[in-house]
Amino acid sequence: MPRWFAALLVAVAALGIGGLTGSSWLFGVEKYDPLFTAAERASEREVWGTSRGIRSDEWAVETPKARGNQLAGLPLVNLNEGLGELQRNPYEIPVLDWGLPLRPLTWAYLVPTPWSHGARWFLRDAVLLFGLYALLSAFVEDRRVAAVVAVALFFSSAFAWWHSTTMIGFIGLLCLTGGFAARALREPKPTRILLTAWTAACSFCVFYPPVWAPALWVVCAALLDLGVRRRRIALAAWLVGVVAAGAAVGLFYQLPYLSLVAHTVYPGGRVASAGELPLARVLEMVWPSLTTSAPVHCGPERELTLELSNACESSSIEVLPLLLLPALALVSARVRRAFAGLARNSPASLAAFAVLSAWLFLPLPGWFGRVTLLQWSPAARAWMAYGISAALLTARVLASLLSDPHPEPFRWRGWIGVAAIAACALLARQHIRLEPLEGCYARAWIPPIAFAALLLGAGALLCGTPRGATVLLAAWVGAVVLANHRVNPLVQSRKLFARADGHRVVDAALARAPGRVMDYSTHFGSYLAAFGWPMLGGTLTSPDLALFRFLAPESPGLTEDVYNRYLHYNFELPPARTRMLSPDAIRIALSPCSRRLAALGVNHLLMYPRDAPEPACASEWTSQPAGELRLWSRRTPVCAVGVAKGAPDSALGFDYSCPGEATVRAGVRALSLEVPSDPSRSWAFALNSRMVGGIECSGATARFLDAHLVIRPDGRAPAACRARYLESGTALRRLLEK
Repeated sequence: MPRWFAALLVAVAALGIGGLTGSSWLFGVEKYDPLFTAAERASEREVWGTSRGIRSDEWAVETPKARGNQLAGLPLVNLNEGLGELQRNPYEIPVLDWGLPLRPLTWAYLVPTPWSHGARWFLRDAVLLFGLYALLSAFVEDRRVAAVVAVALFFSSAFAWWHSTTMIGFIGLLCLTGGFAARALREPKPTRILLTAWTAACSFCVFYPPVWAPALWVVCAALLDLGVRRRRIALAAWLVGVVAAGAAVGLFYQLPYLSLVAHTVYPGGRVASAGELPLARVLEMVWPSLTTSAPVHCGPERELTLELSNACESSSIEVLPLLLLPALALVSARVRRAFAGLARNSPASLAAFAVLSAWLFLPLPGWFGRVTLLQWSPAARAWMAYGISAALLTARVLASLLSDPHPEPFRWRGWIGVAAIAACALLARQHIRLEPLEGCYARAWIPPIAFAALLLGAGALLCGTPRGATVLLAAWVGAVVLANHRVNPLVQSRKLFARADGHRVVDAALARAPGRVMDYSTHFGSYLAAFGWPMLGGTLTSPDLALFRFLAPESPGLTEDVYNRYLHYNFELPPARTRMLSPDAIRIALSPCSRRLAALGVNHLLMYPRDAPEPACASEWTSQPAGELRLWSRRTPVCAVGVAKGAPDSALGFDYSCPGEATVRAGVRALSLEVPSDPSRSWAFALNSRMVGGIECSGATARFLDAHLVIRPDGRAPAACRARYLESGTALRRLLEK
């Protein structure tokens, strides 16, 4: 490994260890947290850069969920999110379970402070950077080229804009798997084979299936090509099997989540089709950050595509020499030799590139997606793996040009490359809008484009010698670093989860009267989970069907086609009707007067000052200011466990007044409920039944009723039930039964 690259790896890791993070958490503080007053909000600032609103999956979902589970003690099911949220899900949430050794990207979370979130952020960056280098160095077989291209990929707009997602961790770990497998291919030692299997399992413990298949095509093809070059094809194929075995372990770990979403509208019902991208998007790969301008301190990013989506969806892994080199091959024997060597030594990677090209750009029949396993990979997700595939092939061509000892007098030939660059610029102009480029947006966007054009042109004119390949590498890495280094902010980790006076008001209210807090649309996503409060409202990675069915009778419009999906949900006051705000967000109309809230243990309501409970029950609540909001609390709090004579046929038939005479103990792997051994009564506790893998009772029987676990003693003491959280074995049985 080049020393400068090792120093870069150390520097990346040191940012997190030194107390910095790349999180956009402060965007949520500045724009979406009215528990801060304006004066309190003014003190929360980045060290450098701009927190991005487009990062909502990070600052409003993953980061607060991870922090919430830290505060809950790292259980498999966090009971503070709704009626229980499984923590094995598409986000990197820390859990103390058997999968912990397979989830190295969550190890930093074992330190229960905000510092750990910054350490984890840059640990993942270091893994991505090292993983890209490991795969490239094995495939290209030139460590200098591998290091330069790894940096270029790391700073590409795709990785910069998707930086806060789990895709980054998966790709970094899978590329690292490819690098370890390559070392095992050179020297098949047991430790290297085990390391390959372990990193493969770690990769697939990151649950994001849309990018799994296309990334596997790229990494496994690179490994097979290495076997071709070293004449160890059988061993390479066997190592691909080792990767598959590791993947199976990771998939087994994630079976609980898979069983919960298998029959949802989204993501379970999502199947992609071939040919979703226009061929013109290839132009985005040959210019640095062509479709977005993102100055450091000028405001939000501006997207330049003709059909607006967002900066993430329109980003690409730039491979700047991608179209230039084929153009030069038309007139240069030296460049043709490099391509001939690529065809001879990398047939599997060329085949993988062809498969991904066909999937992205051609309207193929459905069987193609099933055979290639790409049917779960929408084009926008396969696009990232496609960029890595193109980068591997291009890097190998450049390495060949660097090592070719036979110079070629280019004369006029280099101008063919310059003409190709000019043609790409003219075509790209038809692909984007330049109107948003003004002021600092123009100053951010133009220099990388000009830098790329200048150096690509110089590289084309010099491509008759190794210097030309060096200049092309400099154009590639220099342009994308110049364009994309400003996308993510630097923030002090201690700024994460800061509490203002409004947060302390809620803390004090929960200390006086424990119970759930119901959010009347004051915050976005799972933001409030970061403070460890038991929230009704937030983000469900898998739907709690029983909860929504329980609320539906008093919330017109709350139907299964609305809530059976990955879901951001919160509440509003009647007379509004429940409605969808977007394909993954709903707002539920529900009155604070509803008895169902008492049955769910709701003791507190967060509302804007303009809102209040209806007159019919206003006297049951008292309010106080909480930042720019008002917190309403019950005058007579309810308890989490209700009690009733006999066996009611509805959860509303239980009395939730305190005390409920029951003891609830929430553990890492299970929930225990102990009640008096009185066979004439039953006890009910609101719990997401889908999170339960099995129930063991002593001196009692258990059943689920509405959104509640109901226990009835049989007269023997003690009367207790233990609800085990959903594990992989039980999830597998559920999937097979369906």
